Amino acid sequence: MKKFTTGVLIFVAVVMLGWIAFLIVQAISSEPDATVDEIVQEIEDSDDTPLLEDTFVTVHLEVRQASTMDAGWGDLENLVALADEYEVPLTIGFTPGWASYALEEGKLSEVRAWESSGHELAMHHHGISHASWDGYSNTPATSGRNDFLGDMEDLMVILNQLPASGQILTTGMTDEDVDFPEGILYNTTNRGDGAENPTASGSTFGSQGGPSPEDMISSPIAATYNGVDVIELGKMGFAIDHLSYDLTLEEIQERVYGAEEGQVLGLVLNDNTMEEHLDEAEDLFILLSAMGLDVQTVKDILVDVEL
Repeated sequence: MKKFTTGVLIFVAVVMLGWIAFLIVQAISSEPDATVDEIVQEIEDSDDTPLLEDTFVTVHLEVRQASTMDAGWGDLENLVALADEYEVPLTIGFTPGWASYALEEGKLSEVRAWESSGHELAMHHHGISHASWDGYSNTPATSGRNDFLGDMEDLMVILNQLPASGQILTTGMTDEDVDFPEGILYNTTNRGDGAENPTASGSTFGSQGGPSPEDMISSPIAATYNGVDVIELGKMGFAIDHLSYDLTLEEIQERVYGAEEGQVLGLVLNDNTMEEHLDEAEDLFILLSAMGLDVQTVKDILVDVEL
């Protein structure tokens, strides 16, 4: 009986210690994130200068219902105006629905004006593997589906009407090994399993591991998708609700100051950011400026890179 009682007491003690440890962890993790003003003050009080300089902010214009496009376009205009205010050139990735809307609703002159002011007009593509397929694919089995809109050549006919040059140069997409289109030179993507596990294309990036903060700092690499040779950079989403990882300004600051010379910071905003978190996008732009980073479009960062 005595041994039984002792065992019970030990068990209760272990449970209580575990509960106390859990409460401590919860208390630590529930501490509020530092505000952008606090981070900027910390930067101004420090003599440290990041070795990393080149930075890009890309915008994924996601697949959405046609009935929501008017509101979505207004959100995009607000984001572009905010970026202009902080001198942040965006790499704006159009899915075909957004591109068609711009062409059909008389928005092309506005889009070209964004391009003239320093923003890049890029491509964003959701292939058949994505939960929100955009309707375009080179996969033969998709051509018989009711929601099939065309192959990637058809998609590029639409998108290439946006830039003044007639050729989109940058993409961020899924299904690269099947859908990667000719003419694209630069790809932005997630690292996935990391550099020790390159994909069949030779890339050390990919969607295998999902979005990770490790993706936001990268060096340009060469990769080949669907027979197309490209230069590739990593990226990570910011202020996007559906992502499993909630990237903070503090972590961006920490990783930038821990990066090596020649590396690149890549961040992603999307429809959700524009609609619900424009204030957080502004905080991001303030932080990038405070760190003295050189924000450029993807093509401007990579145009002179030779691998």
